[in-house]
Amino acid sequence: MDNKFESHHSHSLFWSAVGHGNRVSVISDCEKIINDLGFIIEFKKFSDLALSLQIDIQADRILILYNALKKVLNLDPFDTNEINEHIKTVFLNISFADGHGDLRIEVPDVPG
Repeated sequence: MDNKFESHHSHSLFWSAVGHGNRVSVISDCEKIINDLGFIIEFKKFSDLALSLQIDIQADRILILYNALKKVLNLDPFDTNEINEHIKTVFLNISFADGHGDLRIEVPDVPG
């Protein structure tokens, strides 16, 4: 039987990570890395404890993204054999070790 509709999961990777230190800095560093290699499609914040990102990326950039993010986050290992030319999305869940469950949104100081 020819299945024209492959599972959505065959086009996605799911990563988990822990960020340490200043949450705003960690998010900013991750955003720069991701934007250099792909696009953030969705950003969901869960207080200061966690956030979830949906990243659109070309398959040949996934390992580069993973290695770059490892410099900023404690990323769980994943099986690089999962990477194939059909992968288009990475779901990244980041937990913050220094979070307190505070729902306030930090606004960085703006000069002027």
